[in-house]
Amino acid sequence: MLRRGGTSRGLNGVVDLLPSMLGARNARIHGCRVQGLDGEKRCFSSSAGGRSAENGNGGNAGGGERKEFRERRVPDGPFERAFAFGSLAAEIAVGAAGQMAKRSVGGPSAQGGSLLSQRAADKLAAELCRLRGAGLKIGQMLSIQDEKMMPTVVSDALARARANADVMPKAQLMQVLEEEWGNDWRSRVQHFDEAPFAAASIGQVHKAVTLCGQEVAVKVQFPGVSRSIDSDLGNLERLLKVADIVPAGLFVDKIIAFAKQELKAECDYEAEARNQTRFRRQFEGMPGVAVPEVVEELSTARVLTSTFAKGEAVDKTAHLPQEARDSIARRLLQLTLKELFEYRFMQTDPNWANFLYDPETDTLTLLDFGAAREYPKDFIDKYLHLVLAAA
Repeated sequence: MLRRGGTSRGLNGVVDLLPSMLGARNARIHGCRVQGLDGEKRCFSSSAGGRSAENGNGGNAGGGERKEFRERRVPDGPFERAFAFGSLAAEIAVGAAGQMAKRSVGGPSAQGGSLLSQRAADKLAAELCRLRGAGLKIGQMLSIQDEKMMPTVVSDALARARANADVMPKAQLMQVLEEEWGNDWRSRVQHFDEAPFAAASIGQVHKAVTLCGQEVAVKVQFPGVSRSIDSDLGNLERLLKVADIVPAGLFVDKIIAFAKQELKAECDYEAEARNQTRFRRQFEGMPGVAVPEVVEELSTARVLTSTFAKGEAVDKTAHLPQEARDSIARRLLQLTLKELFEYRFMQTDPNWANFLYDPETDTLTLLDFGAAREYPKDFIDKYLHLVLAAA
């Protein structure tokens, strides 16, 4: 028998190979009162190990100096977004024609096999940052591919897009908050920082303080991104083909099909809140690991509020002592094994900013559960057989 008591029988043998986890203090805060959207004040408690922070898409993102973002309005109408993609495609097509002409006479051309010039690549990165949504998400996904698979001019431009998502201006931010929290939304919190501390493809994150003094991270979805996913991805696929940006071996059609499914899930903040609560229950007793608590009274379809978690992304921890880095790696491995083989429910977004490490409390905080996915028992059983056979 592969299973015992509803979990993978072989899991204990795999996990037992890992060293013991380092302990971490978890401070519990009781009696915090938050005014709900119905006007009633309720209590909630937080058990986050540390104080708090998201990634571009999650709920916290923390530590370090505040990043300066470029503020630009999010195009939120379907015609406006389609026109932007069409204009970008036309500009890139003109540039590509120029590159082909240069090649025909033996002149200098774009780097690698792409017909994208440096100027066009810069324009692509800037427009993806301005449009945000599905286009920026695809750019971010392509930017983490093997650098040998894409021309340098393309990979550099997409890397800039990944790191420099724009934020919406105050007017759009206020509009979303009024639609989700009501016209009197400021009465729901003690303080709201209008300058975001994180931004990504579908939303930006603000720090706030509840009426009881609890620090929280408020993720606000960009207007229009959820209803423009299909059209944005269709327009982007045509743009990529015009510019000859993506090598055939990357199967961009499959990347776009996967991104469409993932983006629709990530735009559903209510589902993400349920996923986050489920993860919090699963790992509540795991030493050195924390999941921020969802503040349900301040969470809606386009706003997700969580207790704030302090820390830095795990890819920024190279300066820590070897013992600390080993401990982080052991926890990441144990989390992977538990998510996959014990709970069969996994956070599938491979973004380093979704894992924050706080050296003061030795706590690894998990963030961003929009892409969480559940796997059937039969699939996991077969996969475990494969893992054990290769062990």
